[in-house]
Amino acid sequence: MLVWAVYYYAYGNDRVTSDTFRFFDDGLILYESFFAAPSTFFQVMTGIVWDASAHQALVDQTNNWYKTYNYGIFNDNQTIIPPAILLQKSNTECHFGCPSNS
Repeated sequence: MLVWAVYYYAYGNDRVTSDTFRFFDDGLILYESFFAAPSTFFQVMTGIVWDASAHQALVDQTNNWYKTYNYGIFNDNQTIIPPAILLQKSNTECHFGCPSNS
């Protein structure tokens, strides 16, 4: 546990390099696009593109949808970001220890 805490403090809390923040932030961009432009959201999520300019504009807003380097292997970023979208909704609700309204 101590090793994890030291690692997180030293390396893991940078929003640009930390995997947790990188994918969560891209998930937030796509989550917000669901309400602003649902058809574009579904184009990105399904890979079925009928409006290439809207699709590319949304993907360009993300930082990690496409890798900056390519080793010829599967790009798992596009697999990891969609579950981060589901976390957006659960992150906005209070599950435990909610303050009372009284």
